[in-house]
Amino acid sequence: MNSHLSDHELSGYTHQILSDEQRETIDRHLAICPTCREWLMNHEALQRRIRYSLLTDLNVVHPSPLMTYAAITSRLNQRRSLMFRQLALRIAVAVTAVALLIALIVLTNKIQRPITNSTGLALAASQIASFTTLGSTSSPGNGWFLAGTAPQNYETGIDQVVTHDGKSSGYISSTVRSPEGFGTWMQMFKADDYRGKRLRLSAYVKAEHVDDWAGLWMRIDGPDGMISLDNMQNRPIRGTVDWQKVAIVLDVPQNSVGIAFGVLVQGVGRVWIATVRFEVVDQNVPTTGIKEDTTLISQPSNLGFEAGLNGWSPESTSQDYSIGIDSAIAHSGQASGHIQSTATEPLGAGSLSQYIKADDYRGKQLRVTGYIKFDGAATAARFVVYTFGPHNTTLQFDSQSIDSTAAWQKYSAALYVPRNGDRIAYGVILEGAGQVWIDDMQVEVTGLGVLPAPSDRTVEQQPINLDFETGSTGWSAADSNTQEYVSGIDPTAAYLGRASGSIESLVPKPVGMGLLRQSIKADDYRDKRVRVSGYLKTDRLNGTAYFLMTIYSQQDQMIYINSHSINISTDWQWIWFVLNVPANSDRLEYGLALRGEGQAWIDDVSIELVGDSVETSSFETSPLQYGGAFGASQPDNLGFESGTNLKAWFNSGNPDYQVGVDHSVVHSGGASAHIQSKATTSAGSYEVLSQFLRADDYRGKRLRLSGYIETNQVEGWAGMWMNIADSGNQLLSLDNMQNRPITSTTDWRKYEIVLDIPEDGAVIGFGALLQGKGEIWWDDVKLEVVGQDVPTTHPYQQQPLNLDFENPK
Repeated sequence: MNSHLSDHELSGYTHQILSDEQRETIDRHLAICPTCREWLMNHEALQRRIRYSLLTDLNVVHPSPLMTYAAITSRLNQRRSLMFRQLALRIAVAVTAVALLIALIVLTNKIQRPITNSTGLALAASQIASFTTLGSTSSPGNGWFLAGTAPQNYETGIDQVVTHDGKSSGYISSTVRSPEGFGTWMQMFKADDYRGKRLRLSAYVKAEHVDDWAGLWMRIDGPDGMISLDNMQNRPIRGTVDWQKVAIVLDVPQNSVGIAFGVLVQGVGRVWIATVRFEVVDQNVPTTGIKEDTTLISQPSNLGFEAGLNGWSPESTSQDYSIGIDSAIAHSGQASGHIQSTATEPLGAGSLSQYIKADDYRGKQLRVTGYIKFDGAATAARFVVYTFGPHNTTLQFDSQSIDSTAAWQKYSAALYVPRNGDRIAYGVILEGAGQVWIDDMQVEVTGLGVLPAPSDRTVEQQPINLDFETGSTGWSAADSNTQEYVSGIDPTAAYLGRASGSIESLVPKPVGMGLLRQSIKADDYRDKRVRVSGYLKTDRLNGTAYFLMTIYSQQDQMIYINSHSINISTDWQWIWFVLNVPANSDRLEYGLALRGEGQAWIDDVSIELVGDSVETSSFETSPLQYGGAFGASQPDNLGFESGTNLKAWFNSGNPDYQVGVDHSVVHSGGASAHIQSKATTSAGSYEVLSQFLRADDYRGKRLRLSGYIETNQVEGWAGMWMNIADSGNQLLSLDNMQNRPITSTTDWRKYEIVLDIPEDGAVIGFGALLQGKGEIWWDDVKLEVVGQDVPTTHPYQQQPLNLDFENPK
């Protein structure tokens, strides 16, 4: 063994993918080497930070796990944190990233989400937009399945005794004394037949002893997430009621992807549903969804509420809030905006917000301030500022919790209004019992800010515009978190000349990182020694700025990465790398990154050939060894017969689980893959087993993943997954069996996932997962190309099924 452990050895040790002999060798080395022990501790800490960072990203974008995969990944890519970027920079971490991403998309119901709706501000988001399927008491054949934030606390079925008009009904009922969360019995189907139309869902509903609330619901999903929703939370079903007809009416826009619907119960109670109908109605029938229509004005006005609510939008998800003007309490003047709960335990949330057009603010830096007075010790309240783009997409936001005190406090948020900004919103939200006042708002332009660079990554043949004198030509902000950083050209600062490249944080404590990079072909640099240098400057830095260098292979895999960091505010200083460019290099990327608050500049970059007499940088890292993680052309070890280790497979390294090979429980042959929870495993934990392939041999084809699974006492759920990502790691397709999970104890059974591989597919990931306590065995895995007559497995079925509950299966 070398004097110290390599990154590859550390990764294998951390993720428990080494053989017993390899692990024993490393254990002996760790016992006598304090340096490597420290490295290992740092490596394991990095894994924990990765999980936290991904959880943070998902907590902010708050996707519904039943959203389209494109919508989830689009939001994640907009908020990709520094630790998530580091996943892509080190192979040991990159493998974990993809596995964790799949698991987190599935398990986001475990994260406490913000209370904003799809506009990001106006209304408290309905829980129905943020659940995942954890179990099912229905077969896929009848269309219905059980889901929710706590489906284990509910049961569903078909009732042939309690009927409506002589026909069977479906029901959902709580099964525990004090159920947490909610359960729903639901379906999902494609929106193809209803695009551009107004759709009414109606049903007869009967309730018994509903102590919290219940309702019929329908949601329209688009390519960027939820488009509209009505779950009757503003007209809930409570107590015991006989059969009554309820209806939901929503518009189905042309860009709709799918429609989800069902009946939900939160808390104790039983609800029956019958005679479910879908019908297209004309425009004279009003919609019932959560309203996103708000008063939109050209400029901020009435910021002291002296003209009542003129220019402000009071909104609430229930009747439990009073929103208006308080003429007795004000920070200054004669009035303030006021939200007060009207129930002891109010449902939903209330908000008071102002929406202004972004026309006069695009490309500018703004500061929004306001004074808040708050009274509600056990209540959630937030000061919020948002920038929206077309189609209600959230471009930027800041959400600050308000302290539980009755004193007036000043709150402030900075934001940059991008060129595609459509409107700006700011205000206050109250959730729970209590009251909150808002007064003396102010919106001011603080500067022109940085001129944003394009987000498209272009590979140049030669370095160009290294002094930024021709704007952003040749440079890209690809993969930058554009919601919280602006990366581009600063015409007011330069080392030499008239401009420089810059990254500036837009919000306090930003998540993720900003990036400004140039990509060039490696043709003139292969097998040569080069020096890459530039001048860096930082200001107001409460974080870290990086000068980055990355080399990619022809398979778009990183084979070298290095960075030089600055952690203090400093004037211009020269920073450089000297490195050998590997023979298999395809392109080189260099530039600037910023994590945390502040601003960083880069100028007068240079890349030049140097002789062997120039030493490589003392802090140069070793080239990364990818092996078959993303580079494998064919699957390997699908029967798990490789011995005692999981050759070619990777797991997410959760210490709450044991992952390995089992020679005693097999479907065929002498081994199976085994995931088992430990005694300390919580209901929200998960473990993912993963393998990754290049998509070269499968593009334009239909691919089937099959395998045999046996489970034991699975309290959460288990299943297989497969996804396809493009060269930029954006998901193109995904099926993780979330609408047909495996629960409890089952004998060996064959399961399948079928997906089309797009022409731009680059990486295929597949594997098995276990959430919560239990055991899962996986064996005889197979990947095969199938014909177009084999239907794909997709979260949306073609049409709604069994609406009269006459199919008892």
